[in-house]
Amino acid sequence: DNFFTMTIYEKGAELIRMMQTLVGRKGFRKGMDLYFERHDGQAVTTDDFAAAIADANTADFNQLKLWYSQSGTPRVRVSETWDAGKGEYTLHLEQSCPPTPGQNEKKPFEIPVRLGLLDKTGKDLALNGTDVKINSDGLPLVLLKKDKQSFTFKGLTEKPTASLFREFSAPVILDWQRPVEELYFLMAKDSDGFNRRESAQQAALQVLSGLVKSAKAGQPLVVPDSYLTAWSEALTADLDPGYLATLLSLPSDSMLMQYETEFDGPAFRSAREHLVKNLARVNRTELLGLYRRFHGVDAQKADPATHGRRRLKNLALSVLVETEDPEILDLVKQQYDSAQNMTDRMTALSLLVDSKDPRKEAALKDFHQMWKSDSLVLTKWFAVQANATQDDTLEKVAALTKHPDFQITNPNSVYALLRVFGTNLVRFHDPKNPGYAFMADRILEVDAKNPQVASRLAACFQVLGKLPADLREKAKTEIRRVLDEPKLSKNTRELLAPAVQPS
Repeated sequence: DNFFTMTIYEKGAELIRMMQTLVGRKGFRKGMDLYFERHDGQAVTTDDFAAAIADANTADFNQLKLWYSQSGTPRVRVSETWDAGKGEYTLHLEQSCPPTPGQNEKKPFEIPVRLGLLDKTGKDLALNGTDVKINSDGLPLVLLKKDKQSFTFKGLTEKPTASLFREFSAPVILDWQRPVEELYFLMAKDSDGFNRRESAQQAALQVLSGLVKSAKAGQPLVVPDSYLTAWSEALTADLDPGYLATLLSLPSDSMLMQYETEFDGPAFRSAREHLVKNLARVNRTELLGLYRRFHGVDAQKADPATHGRRRLKNLALSVLVETEDPEILDLVKQQYDSAQNMTDRMTALSLLVDSKDPRKEAALKDFHQMWKSDSLVLTKWFAVQANATQDDTLEKVAALTKHPDFQITNPNSVYALLRVFGTNLVRFHDPKNPGYAFMADRILEVDAKNPQVASRLAACFQVLGKLPADLREKAKTEIRRVLDEPKLSKNTRELLAPAVQPS
């Protein structure tokens, strides 16, 4: 039951996408035609598929297929040199992959690197380099096939800003200690949608990390003006509304936890609140303009364009609400009351629930009354309360387990309330009142009825390595209590046992 992992389900798709990147969409279409011509109705292997794509494009995928036989995720380290006298810019790429069980030594992977070089205005420069390949779509890339390779680009009048692994051309870990100002620049200027968003995420992570550090040290929290400027420039760019909502969304606490060496809930919360309040302060006029421009437009349509506009105006509202301005809270309440679709209603409800606005209790009662006969919609009602970052969230979640509409035997109910609370890092790992004992009791209760669901709940304890020592020991105490249950299922035991084993 614990066999179905992201690696098994998604790695194969990424390898096929790399084949498409290498030969281009047109070349990939030729390869697919040849594949069906050769193998329609047959039982085939990945080798047969790769051979068809390669043969149709006179390509060699022998090294690329090492991705199938070698485990682990390659790490690509990047450095750069600029020779102003010659007008030459050189990228130095070095790949590595740590040992994995049964594979201490790894051969170099073939890694396609889609790239662009930008001038100071954000315009893509011509790539004048002997190692640049052009696929059937006319898109440039270089191939990293050795442990170390350098790629030089000539004829430049100024040092460019590099945009690497465009369109996520290879599933690698990028190790590049580039100046944060370059991330701000790419966030505001890059023509590649994936890299623009990735730069925005990395920039926000660095800003949040700095704020967390200041909060932990008891120092004033200061958001860099250059980040605020880049975010504002992106906000006013002529971009698809749905993409703009994705671009401007801040990374989650779980992403920030991966970035930090240790999780500190109060510091995380202070950092996020301070950042969002500053974004709202600097961009209030533009955010309100976006909200009013799109709110209520085609409110009952469900096409992608309308969905994107709805996401953007709700993002604007979620940023503005951090100011706790009564005018904005009135907008939230008005949106809840007049909502013509579930997205708008749930957004408004979640913003109210995660505020100190006294009207939130009436909104919760109203939503429950409206949807009490629909158990699927009620899962949203449970989840929005479990995800709140307010100080009383644990007490509310505990009370909701006794609500007549909560069914401990219903996986959807359990996931909506308990699993959502377990992923609410700020509240589940609250140093003053952690939810460990409460969750351990629920895991034991669910495990007796549905081990698969219980094992998914148990996953909330898989972040122990990031917790401060005192919280880690409290969590281990509760994990041991669960493991002491002689009738505990194998599913739950194998997920929890590693957490308390000596390192």
